[in-house]
Amino acid sequence: MVPVPLGIGLLDALTFVDDRQYDLIFDHTFFCALHPEDRPAFGDLARRLIGRGGLVCSIVFPAGKHLDSGGPPWGMETAALTAALGPDFQVIEDRPVADCGHPSWDERWAAFSRV
Repeated sequence: MVPVPLGIGLLDALTFVDDRQYDLIFDHTFFCALHPEDRPAFGDLARRLIGRGGLVCSIVFPAGKHLDSGGPPWGMETAALTAALGPDFQVIEDRPVADCGHPSWDERWAAFSRV
């Protein structure tokens, strides 16, 4: 095992800027907490930070919840994440999560690659 330096900071993730390119953004209950009007900023973040061939992976939750039901969590579908990421990312996996444990809404696993 190789030790990796770790830093922790408190910041606004959507305005985060770094000169480095990252290989992965993992989203679990971040995108669904964003008001639908604010979701394009998530795509901006991914385009700033993820290099070519890097991944955005997401637990799409709550799948099947209608946006007019309010939030957070706001309803989320893979199509909403696809729209936010734009043409710089392509879906490489989109499948249901078996037995997600939530009685009202489903979950999906979605992965996107930066092209």
